[in-house]
Amino acid sequence: MKQPLLSGYGFSPINRTLDFSTLANFDLRRLFAVINLRSNALIYAAAVPNLGYASVAGSVLTLAYDTSAMNASDPLLVIYEDGGAPLPANASTAAGQADASAKLASILSVLQAQVDLETSIWTDGTAFYVRRESVNEGTQAIAVTFTNPDGSTASVTASSLRPVASDNAITLLTAYFDVKTAGTGYSLGDVVARVVGVNKATTPPTASSAIWLNMTTGAVIAAPAAANIAEVDQNTVVTAPTLAAALGSATDTAATTDAGTFSLIALFKRGLAYWTTYLARVPVLGQALKAASVPVTMASDQGALSVSQVDGTIPSGSPVTLAATANAAFTFDTTGAGSVDIHITAFGGVMLLEQQASDGSNNWQPLPATFISNVGSSQGRTFNTIISAGIWRASVGGKTLRLRNNGATANTFAIVLKASPWSAPSTYIEGGSLVANSSTVTADTSGTIAAGASVAAVTGSTSRQLAIISNTGTNPMQVRFGGAATAAVGHTIAAGANLVLDAKCPTAAINLFSASGTTYSITTG
Repeated sequence: MKQPLLSGYGFSPINRTLDFSTLANFDLRRLFAVINLRSNALIYAAAVPNLGYASVAGSVLTLAYDTSAMNASDPLLVIYEDGGAPLPANASTAAGQADASAKLASILSVLQAQVDLETSIWTDGTAFYVRRESVNEGTQAIAVTFTNPDGSTASVTASSLRPVASDNAITLLTAYFDVKTAGTGYSLGDVVARVVGVNKATTPPTASSAIWLNMTTGAVIAAPAAANIAEVDQNTVVTAPTLAAALGSATDTAATTDAGTFSLIALFKRGLAYWTTYLARVPVLGQALKAASVPVTMASDQGALSVSQVDGTIPSGSPVTLAATANAAFTFDTTGAGSVDIHITAFGGVMLLEQQASDGSNNWQPLPATFISNVGSSQGRTFNTIISAGIWRASVGGKTLRLRNNGATANTFAIVLKASPWSAPSTYIEGGSLVANSSTVTADTSGTIAAGASVAAVTGSTSRQLAIISNTGTNPMQVRFGGAATAAVGHTIAAGANLVLDAKCPTAAINLFSASGTTYSITTG
């Protein structure tokens, strides 16, 4: 039958466990409820949400209820079905009734043993303790005990304890001191503070605690020797005569040194004199003769300065390489030069030679360049783009120029500035015939090819002499003149590559295709 268990179990509040290992043939299905009589809390109840068990290991239950604030010695009422008959066989006999009376008396004794009246938090200034007041219902005796926060018995001196709730009556008084002589925990120049806690709840108020704090390092220190510190004067009174003497008078002469003892007005006059001298040394705006200019001395650690050269190679450390990035550019100044030779030593893809607008804005215009290397059929021909390795020449007139990648390919080159101007020839030889030289670009076209799509990029032109087709995307594409390009028909241009047709250029329409999709740029002329 269901009856309270007075023994045969172990209780660990910290671990939230009930151990029935010493109970013969323990069966979880027979456990109905567990009550903590000290806290009057139901900590286990079968089939009740949040009051069951979290896990079972043999005869050890881990409770769902949080018992961490309880004590292992708390009296528990364990309701357990022992499987016996509702009444013992001898329950009706005098002996049986006496046995029942003894058990009931034992239960009553447990119930009356102790009941908590009050639980509060106390401190002695160094640690916190739980104070419990309990009453024995049988004897009416009140007992006071102290435990640590983990439930273990605490050894305390009652006279040094106070309720934490009374600490709101504590006022902190702080005094600050300058360190004049170094000592343990503090150095010369540190600022230390004495912090005293005054308990206003007592009559008269009493000092409940006091510490010394090094404000410079943040460390708590032992009380410094009085001779090593000096209290900071926080009540300095500046009188009117003292303030007037510090400010000075309008008749004070200018200070003769920066570090001397002078009034503020005297020091201010010294500063004004230097300012007047400085302004006299600053010339008017615009160019002037050396005698009217401010001398400048270069810093001893000044690095090399970039200087434009005439009839010389730039930049320092040539040749230079433009990274394989679309629109990567190298800008250079041609001040004092009439023309420029560009030596392309490693050609990766089409480049543009551009000049900056005369107003210095970020407005760049194509600058024609002539191929002057004695190689190929394009020797002597002028283009709006640089399309091969070799030497290219352009007239610059002292402007700011830049070389810019048209596609995502690397190019290596050196630049030679020349003092004399230069004009492109009016004709060039192609296939044994003289051909008129022209750098006019009639069309620049760019766009996107969708995956698996064919694009009619440029219409046919019988006057076409130049075509530069660039794959500016990340996937290959096919190009075909005349008919539509497909995956199987057309010339493949890899991602970032260019197709340059300048000697014999087809005049039919230019059609493109890309299986995976890409972008393109086409220049015709």
